[in-house]
Amino acid sequence: MAKDSSTTQSYLITLLDGTGSMHREYLAIVDAHNYVFDSLGQQQKKCQWEESLYDFLPFKSAGIGNITTTFRIIFEQLLNTQNPKNITILFISDGQEPFDLNQLQGLIEKMKQNYLIQFISLAVGQSFPNTISNILRNCIHNQNSSCPALFEYRRRDAPYGEIKEEFINIFQKIKQLLCVKANHFQLNQPVYQTIASKKTTMTVAPGEPFIQVNDGSNQKIILEGEELKPTVNPVDISQLISNSVQQKIIETAANQESNYAQSFQEMKTYCYSIIQKDFKMKN
Repeated sequence: MAKDSSTTQSYLITLLDGTGSMHREYLAIVDAHNYVFDSLGQQQKKCQWEESLYDFLPFKSAGIGNITTTFRIIFEQLLNTQNPKNITILFISDGQEPFDLNQLQGLIEKMKQNYLIQFISLAVGQSFPNTISNILRNCIHNQNSSCPALFEYRRRDAPYGEIKEEFINIFQKIKQLLCVKANHFQLNQPVYQTIASKKTTMTVAPGEPFIQVNDGSNQKIILEGEELKPTVNPVDISQLISNSVQQKIIETAANQESNYAQSFQEMKTYCYSIIQKDFKMKN
């Protein structure tokens, strides 16, 4: 378990879908967003997206949007300007639009070298592009494992005031997530951030559990000159399992060819082994 550290305010970038299908909720979303986030002042960037990026108002009601272009523009802006190290990208949409990850891969790698990024999606209705959202979360998000990946608004016939109030409630929950750990810690050896992680990392998020690589060396894990002992705290174990399940869901959903049953059987086996190991350490 990594030790805790100081916190900082994450710079919020909101990407709001400006296509015509958003007409029922759009103004309520904008007003709710302003109500909750205007206190951030210059610590945020607000964009309406379709085939390019615009201010929130006026509503474009575009016939089509382009997710690839949206993120290419945002990434290029971030890489070419001075910004806070910690960034939260809030992606709001209600439907499928053109997307090609290959066009973004190079920019994503540069982004992750420069920033600690939270990627959060807000789905409006049942046609939200879940696969695209999970691909982006899986590729971009590198701040912490415990940040929720998705919030949802269930689309229905409702008056403006009711829609606005529901989005205010959602945005207030997201605002709480903007208080993030300022930096990651460097370790003396590679570890897995979650049970589901396929790649190791030399850095870990403060206050988050991780998994030591079982390579038979029994090398001690050192963080800032101090040896880290394995945790037996049930809260830490529960957090590790929760983070791992969320990561597995994201990775599986991002790959349309995934075998869901097999993926979650693997996760069940891994989680059971962690619980068994924890039980043995306590007895």
